[in-house]
Amino acid sequence: MPCSRLTDCGSVDLPNCAVQDAEDQRVVLAFLLGKHPIQLTIPEVARALYVGVGGFESYDAVERAIRDLVGRGLLHCRGPFVQPSQVPCPTRPEAD
Repeated sequence: MPCSRLTDCGSVDLPNCAVQDAEDQRVVLAFLLGKHPIQLTIPEVARALYVGVGGFESYDAVERAIRDLVGRGLLHCRGPFVQPSQVPCPTRPEAD
């Protein structure tokens, strides 16, 4: 039964959403790092990660993860393609 008002829709467990979003980001970033230098589109990434699961929720999760990773500078979108950015990695000082 659809909600008549937004306040009638019940509560959303935001901590669980944040945990799931972080996991989605980890999966997407690991996948794209493993595929680098192959360039993939967002739909291709969603299909590869959620084959058989399908549905709007899984596609939306991939889009959110990519959006957040782009915002953090870990991914770049160039046209329809998404790829890892060249983020400088911290280096350890060499032992003398």
